[in-house]
Amino acid sequence: MKKSHWSNDTPVDYSPQNSGNNWNVRSSGTVHRPLPPTPCHFETQYQESYGDAVWNSQQSPYNQSYYLFQDENVSFPRRRIVSHGDYSEDEPAYQTKQENVEYYDNSFSSQSPRNVYTDGYKAYNDIQDYASLDYKRKSYMNYPEEPDNNYWHEPQESVYTEEYIEPESRKTNKGSFNTYKNTAKSDVGNNLDTLWDPTVTEPDDYLHNPTFKDRKKDYYFFTKRGIFNIGSLVFLILGVMFVFIGYPIMLYIRRAYDDAHSCPNCIRTLPIDLLDATRSLIDPDTPLEFYERKSKDGKIYKIVFSDEFNKNGRTFYPGDDQFWEAVDLHYWSTMSIEWYDPDAITTNGGFLEIRLDAFRNHDLNYRSGMLQSWNKLCFKGGIIEASISLPGRGDISGFWPAFWAMGNLGRPGFGASTDGVWPYSYDTCDVGITPNQSDSNGISSLPGMRFPNCVCPNSDHPSPGKGRGAPEIDIIEASVDLSFRLGEASQSVQFAPFDDLYTPNYEHMKIYNKEKTHINNYRGNSFQQTFSCITYLNNEWYDGRKFQTYSLEYEPGKNGFIQWYIGDNPTWMMKAESVGPNGKIGQRLISEEPMAFVINLAMSESFAKIEWGRLQFPAIMRVDWVRIYQETPMITCDPPGYPTTKYIKEYVVFII
Repeated sequence: MKKSHWSNDTPVDYSPQNSGNNWNVRSSGTVHRPLPPTPCHFETQYQESYGDAVWNSQQSPYNQSYYLFQDENVSFPRRRIVSHGDYSEDEPAYQTKQENVEYYDNSFSSQSPRNVYTDGYKAYNDIQDYASLDYKRKSYMNYPEEPDNNYWHEPQESVYTEEYIEPESRKTNKGSFNTYKNTAKSDVGNNLDTLWDPTVTEPDDYLHNPTFKDRKKDYYFFTKRGIFNIGSLVFLILGVMFVFIGYPIMLYIRRAYDDAHSCPNCIRTLPIDLLDATRSLIDPDTPLEFYERKSKDGKIYKIVFSDEFNKNGRTFYPGDDQFWEAVDLHYWSTMSIEWYDPDAITTNGGFLEIRLDAFRNHDLNYRSGMLQSWNKLCFKGGIIEASISLPGRGDISGFWPAFWAMGNLGRPGFGASTDGVWPYSYDTCDVGITPNQSDSNGISSLPGMRFPNCVCPNSDHPSPGKGRGAPEIDIIEASVDLSFRLGEASQSVQFAPFDDLYTPNYEHMKIYNKEKTHINNYRGNSFQQTFSCITYLNNEWYDGRKFQTYSLEYEPGKNGFIQWYIGDNPTWMMKAESVGPNGKIGQRLISEEPMAFVINLAMSESFAKIEWGRLQFPAIMRVDWVRIYQETPMITCDPPGYPTTKYIKEYVVFII
């Protein structure tokens, strides 16, 4: 069976008259045959004719004369819309696919391939076909790297006389007019450039702008998407900066603002120097008859400080009061089960009230209060007393009200400030200042004295050459004797370093009324050595029914003493010789540190049994007044030789 070119029908002869069989072969003559339709994959919508030159408006870098034809009668269509199946008025409209195929097949013979170098073009040496005029191709034209060269160059017999030999690449899928093997499927009729030169490389699609002309536009980011991307990055950077820089600054400023405006009547919010106090150290409401007090041995003490709490509605948040401050913390060191909140303390009816409620606060089931004069009001030596009505009932155990004093170098409730400081009162350089007292038997679990009298030069020490600490003296810690169902008061003092078996020298201790007062069997543990006596109380001195006075008189130093009172009667007394040298341990001192007040109401199984079924809430500890008497006024947190405020200011991180 004979085939004429690619079709079974007789081909249309477009050759000029008397041209012979070689009319479309390399020659110097002009081209008389019509050009094929412009390939449909041209991206530019319009092509315009400039005289004899066909010029694409997007190909400005190229010379217009580069594509001129020698024959003025031959040119590209003047105007056409480039899309599949749409033809301009300058081109014939082909109604059927078969007609299109016939037109293409008879226009370009595989026997005589078109020569792009001499076939009627002028200065056409750099590109291989007119399809290269377009630089934007459709992205669906995917060509393989190795085209079927046999289709283009395999010699054939005469188109009109010999049997048509179909290349292998055409046998795979005739319907698709696939000119390449295996993968690429491009319509031959719509992509004629693939017939002319198999080495044509298909550029990327128009979205990627692969040509040099548009290369600079690849980096143009002033678009909606570019501005949105840049804006998003700027927003994220600003957000991170706000979280790690702006927010902490805002919190700091807000905290300073709140402190400055929480008490309009206060002069300032920093620790208040007593010289700048808004009222005198002695409360004007203190009756004149209590401006002096005589001690048991006949000494006359004069009042140096008093607070009668007669003004109702006082609050004790930081900065609210010149002498007192309520803490906001959990006192974990005593295993207390309540949270100390400043809101639990106020003044009402002429009394200071500390209220213990049974509701959750900071994940604890109870809320109470602790009032301190730390770093605001300190004293050294003299008589300290307070009139108190204890909370609850004297026959029900569970509450732990306390009125006590502690050295100002340590702040109660802040463990970092008391580590290595509490309850040391020692001025000797020996094994007593070392961790665990250098004893492997476990007598001490303390880390060693932080401020001994023997230190290296330039050490962080509040007063080099002197042993410094934060001893504790308890004026009253109330509980209940369950065997007699009577209230009782523990009056004690804590020391470090420790005696063997925590046993003091009882020869230098005195109990005034052994029927009401006895030595406490508890003598301490590996964290403290305790000297304590227990005194029975009247169960009427509870819940606001009646008040009783609890006081302490002491004289600092190695020759000093401590004496406790309930009412006007002393309960017991100890001298400094009770904690004198003992074995490897030297003399412990009656506190020479400036001491600060603490008043609090707690609950802890470590101190007293809690009778859960009998306790009633809320429980209120009431204080009528607090007074201090001294022979020589020493109301300061910086007594001579024992400064504290400078050290606290430099190392506030450990204390606040």
